[in-house]
Amino acid sequence: MKSTNELLMELAYDMYLLEEMTYNFRHEVIEVICLGKDFDVHEQTDTASVQLMQRVKVKALQLLSTINQKLSLLPLIIQNSKQLKDCISITLAAVKAFCLAAEEAMVLPTVIQDDKTYDKRRAIFAAKLKNELDGQALWASLNPMCTELKKAELMIKKIRFHECIRAGRQA
Repeated sequence: MKSTNELLMELAYDMYLLEEMTYNFRHEVIEVICLGKDFDVHEQTDTASVQLMQRVKVKALQLLSTINQKLSLLPLIIQNSKQLKDCISITLAAVKAFCLAAEEAMVLPTVIQDDKTYDKRRAIFAAKLKNELDGQALWASLNPMCTELKKAELMIKKIRFHECIRAGRQA
């Protein structure tokens, strides 16, 4: 059986991994979604990009599952800590944004016949994402996906891992 300290450290590390994934993923997905081009070779998106996004989505969901699992192993007094609960809810919102981004990227832009259709599809996706994040979304950018991934990244950076660990130890 792991100690509370070990669990808190692992929880913080998993959240750090999520932050790293979000940062790296944003660069990949911006061109795939908004430009319909592969990030590395700057050619029309191919199945390799779609497979990459599927792997990213699976990895994000696995991380969330791991975070929830570790959280359930902590003593109730720590699980009920407001700071830790806020931390987890921010992480959850970020993972939702993340998975929706991967889902959108899986639809090949080459299927779209013209700009009008592509914009319509992006607007539908933006509305879906806005709904998922319970109205937290900011729509200042012409590229909703860029904005949302930046938002997810900022949400994750707001998580104060060390403060959560300290609060957990004090409880």
